[in-house]
Amino acid sequence: MKYKEFLIFTAKVFLAGLALLAMIAFWGWVLTPELRTEVPAFDPERVAMAESLRDVRVDTTNPITVFREVDYSEGSTAAWWPRHESPC
Repeated sequence: MKYKEFLIFTAKVFLAGLALLAMIAFWGWVLTPELRTEVPAFDPERVAMAESLRDVRVDTTNPITVFREVDYSEGSTAAWWPRHESPC
């Protein structure tokens, strides 16, 4: 008797999963965007400019400065002191 109830419960869970999968597949098919068949053409100059802007190689002749020692005794006359801008 318990075996039959287990089979009925398993069949119900399987059918519920199948119904959920069918619903997801249906709405996926309905809401699929239209795909363009033609490949968009871009200006080669703009492509080259975009690729040069994406260049992330480190410039060894002008390295990025993360830390620089400064003389705080110079105060507001120092070259590194912010002028007309937020210090943060």
